[in-house]
This record gives sequence, structure tokens and C-alpha cells, in this order.
Amino acid sequence: PIGPTTRIGAVFYTQTRPLPWLYGAFSVTYVKATLDETPVPEPDEPPSGLQAGDPLPFVPPWLMRLDLGVAENLVDLGKYPLRGKLGLGYSFMGERPLQFSETSARVNLLELDAGLSWWFLELGLQIFNLLDAQYAAQEFVFESNWNPNAPPSGQPARHIAAGAPRTFLFQIGFRL
Repeated sequence: PIGPTTRIGAVFYTQTRPLPWLYGAFSVTYVKATLDETPVPEPDEPPSGLQAGDPLPFVPPWLMRLDLGVAENLVDLGKYPLRGKLGLGYSFMGERPLQFSETSARVNLLELDAGLSWWFLELGLQIFNLLDAQYAAQEFVFESNWNPNAPPSGQPARHIAAGAPRTFLFQIGFRL
């Protein structure tokens, strides 16, 4: 229902293993997404606030991801080595265009992954949103009226779905 769009972009990805125990990966994506025509309003629906040439809503122009990890045998315990791993991930999402010429905030997130393995046993910890950043996973701008006794204002308002808070995942695994 939004009509025709033009999307032009590029992706760069690289990975490296400069040492047997060190790993790194980096990616960046750029996209320019625009509306080719002004969307035709649906009957009985408020205007979308979009015009021809506007950026396509919800499509961030910039996305980046960086991952660094180390994994190495720490010590021999009997016939099997105790292996450790530690990884850090960083994600960046640029400002997303929204309706009515609004934009969302940038999002920066860190993740941590740590683990130990020995023989058939594996223990792990993952922490998502390591710094407990408060961010909007989704943002929308549209007319709304939460008070049925008040007349509609006709003004667009921002609405969000909150992003996940700091999240801990613990793992216990057995290799057969």
C-alpha cells in the first residue's frame, strides 16, 4: 500500500583470524531508500505524512556490526584440555526515518559471550544489551487518541515498542 520505492545501497563485510586464537569480523551496510510517489490515502484512514522523495520509513541508512573473539586451551586437566572462549559484539543502527519528517534515535548495543569446555561438558554465559541501554526497538508516528471522551487532536504522536533490557543466558551442554 505504500507504493513504488527506490533502494540503492552497498554492503561491506570482512573477517580475520590474525592469530589462531583471535577472530574478528566487521560489516557495514548503507542504503538510501526513498518513496517514488506520494502514497494514496486509504478510505477512512488518517494521512500517512509521507510524500514522494521522502526516505522510506523504518529503513535505517546505516547498520554496522563488529565482533571480536578469543578461544584457547587454558590448561590440561587429565587427558582433556580446559578450553576458554570470550567474545564481544557491537551493533550500531543509525537514525531510522519515520512518518511526518520524524527520525528515531541511534541504537548502540554491546553483547558478551563467555564459555568454558572440558571433555564432554560445556558451560556458557551470554549477555545481551550488556550496558542495559534503553532504546526503542520499533518507533511509529501516527494520529492516536487514547481518551475516548476527548475530541481527536489530529496531531501525530510518537509510539514505541521498547527494546530488550540487559538479558543473561546461562548454558550447560553435554557433547556426546
